[in-house]
Amino acid sequence: MAVSGDVGDVATVDTLTDACTGKDVGLLVVNAARSQGGAVLETSEDDLVAQVRVNCEAALRLVRRLVPAMVERGRGGVVLTSSLSSVAAAPWVATYAATKSFLVRFGESLAEELRPTGVDVTVLMPGPVDTPGFRSSRPRGGPAPIPPRVAASTALDALGRRTVVVPGGARVAAQRVLLQRLLPARVANHIMATALRRMYR
Repeated sequence: MAVSGDVGDVATVDTLTDACTGKDVGLLVVNAARSQGGAVLETSEDDLVAQVRVNCEAALRLVRRLVPAMVERGRGGVVLTSSLSSVAAAPWVATYAATKSFLVRFGESLAEELRPTGVDVTVLMPGPVDTPGFRSSRPRGGPAPIPPRVAASTALDALGRRTVVVPGGARVAAQRVLLQRLLPARVANHIMATALRRMYR
């Protein structure tokens, strides 16, 4: 059964979770996302809030509604799709990056809470992925996007093994370590801001 709708609308989440009633849901993949490129003060309040509802609120509701049954069975998996934009300041995609940062911390915390239960949690942290949403943002330059199948297979391979995983090979993973752990925050923020300015301004 397929359910189509906007997960930023609670009614859609209700319909989706109702459709799962009585079914043994073994894997929850929270991949829906909304991104509105542009400076915060040039973006409507409704668009900013909509990003939070789709990217954060929907993830919370789906986890809270579907994971208890996995815990009761003693097995299951959750994949939350974050983004490399979450590792440093991300002007012109600020709200999107902030919501993706939320998913990293939420996923890491959830993984620790569920560790004794047999339910695994992995946070996927890709750079650009070749999706209709990414193409519609019309970025200029920047790294070549990876195919969606690469992101999906990386997440599934990591489930039960790693809590946070970066698809795209060692070079992309090294970028995350460099920006998030090795460089001073001021320098990492400048590098990210420069790259995003070239792509979106």
